[in-house]
Amino acid sequence: GVVGFRPSPGLVPHPSRPLGWSSISVLGPMARSMADLSLMLRSCIGTDARDPLNRGVSPDAFVAGSMPALETLRIGYSEDFGGCPVDPAIRAAFRERIARLAPHVANCEPVDMPLGEWDRCFDVLRAESFIAGFQDAFDRHPEQLSDDIRANVTLGKGFSLSDRAWAHLEQSRLLRAYQAKLADFDLILAPVSPVTPFAWTQGFAERVDGVEMDIYYRWLALTYRPSLTGCPALTLPCGKDSSAMPFSLQLLGQLNGDANLLRAGQAIESFFESDEATRRPRPDLEALAPSGTPLKAFVTHPPGSGPVFGSASAATAV
Repeated sequence: GVVGFRPSPGLVPHPSRPLGWSSISVLGPMARSMADLSLMLRSCIGTDARDPLNRGVSPDAFVAGSMPALETLRIGYSEDFGGCPVDPAIRAAFRERIARLAPHVANCEPVDMPLGEWDRCFDVLRAESFIAGFQDAFDRHPEQLSDDIRANVTLGKGFSLSDRAWAHLEQSRLLRAYQAKLADFDLILAPVSPVTPFAWTQGFAERVDGVEMDIYYRWLALTYRPSLTGCPALTLPCGKDSSAMPFSLQLLGQLNGDANLLRAGQAIESFFESDEATRRPRPDLEALAPSGTPLKAFVTHPPGSGPVFGSASAATAV
């Protein structure tokens, strides 16, 4: 039920990123609506010489402008972004949104995403970032790291320089193949999550559509695969799924085409807001029962464990 934006690398300065030249980790805003998100984004972008990827884009480039007419948009869509496991109920909710939107745009057609070793590529690049960020703590005080952090560092230690070179080559190939797919479209739509929301005390989805996840972050492949392309990605709430839980679409644009993607997002948000069935869910805060969990912070005090330096949710780069 939240609008979120992962911008193209370098739009929002990230001066604290350990691997300054890596695009796997970026900063971006979350908000309740496209208008709020755009306002927040304009306050975040700018110039910072400490980030080598920073492009120094002026906030003026994102001043609210006229959104494109919905009927001019050329939309491609993929239910699983190259074969990610997706629960049938999520596929059904996604198809229903596509069916609602299709008659109102210039064209809306399925698109086969580039084939490649998305997951292994992400494994290597992600493990590289964990080595950079946590190896010192792992070597000195491993007991102060969570099990997930230790597992990621251990995974990274098993990769070679050849693995790293291959991963960067594969990422470049995937980026170019994705950009070629986008030549005929203004944006590509996909689901955000492959499963309906689960209890917040559960760390991750262990199975998706009957497929057991081989590592705890694999269920996030629908979002980390697009992140490998460097393309901007927008999460747009649009009603609820069959379990009466919030459902969102993922809007993917051209590399460095952030402004165009946000304007298209405004048009699609306006369309979905016109119907109660696809409007962003507004929780009844007064009806929510207070939590009985004595929680100080999810990262430092996750349910059922003692303090740790990090957690799966805090460290996952998607």
